Amino acid sequence: MAYGFLDNWIRWQVNDYVDLNKDQSKVLKSASKDFHRWHRENELVRYSSFIEETISQLDQSEINTGDVESVLDQVQQLWDTSAQQLQKPTISIVSTLSEEQVQNILATLEEQEKDNLKDIEETTFEERQEKRIKGAQKFFAKYLGKLNDEQKQIIADSYNLGKSTHPYGTERNRKWRQEFKSALSSDLSQPENEQQLTTLLFKYPEHLNEEHQKISEHNQQITYDMIVQLHKTLTKKQKRKLFSKLRKYQTDFLDLAGIDAKEKVLKAGI
Repeated sequence: MAYGFLDNWIRWQVNDYVDLNKDQSKVLKSASKDFHRWHRENELVRYSSFIEETISQLDQSEINTGDVESVLDQVQQLWDTSAQQLQKPTISIVSTLSEEQVQNILATLEEQEKDNLKDIEETTFEERQEKRIKGAQKFFAKYLGKLNDEQKQIIADSYNLGKSTHPYGTERNRKWRQEFKSALSSDLSQPENEQQLTTLLFKYPEHLNEEHQKISEHNQQITYDMIVQLHKTLTKKQKRKLFSKLRKYQTDFLDLAGIDAKEKVLKAGI
């Protein structure tokens, strides 16, 4: 299973942005293996328990937007726990980057931004919207099976109510690159400068300004409402498929954690 190569995947992701020297590569290899070991021993069982709780919620006759928000908040918390585990090794490597390595990272990020802008310039809003809607319908069909016309329409209507955050996101990313470059030129032996770098890499604000945040919250609420509406339309067959897929993930997580059958039941709370 791909999870067995998580430490390699982390290194591949880093190598997409920067060529590390021999010493930096050694630190990255050791840190990625440590993270993989920690994640296997600590997080997989939590994921399994989270899935069990999610299934219980989805098995109710009705759910509300508060239920959806609660589940997605838990996903964010799980992600934040892993990100926190990566903070120290990441800072230890980033703080040793040469000026040339930093420039290469920034150049790669800018090139990605240009590619995104090019895609937007070469397509109409309607074309991009149709692609997003079809992508969302395909995503839900993966877990529910074939969608009926009502469900497809719920997804399409929800996406059409959303507002674009593109201009704000582009400016936020540009601002981040400037601050990242500035942070790496500071004396990172000073705690306040190291903290600034940590904030940039792990706690940077998601929104450029208040207007950006309002639009994001608007889109988020639409997503919550869409999931509630879809839940109301689920057939028994679709629920069975969804739960079967989630339980498959649950079993995989526990198998990868290397826990025997009795411990699986106790630790996952099943």
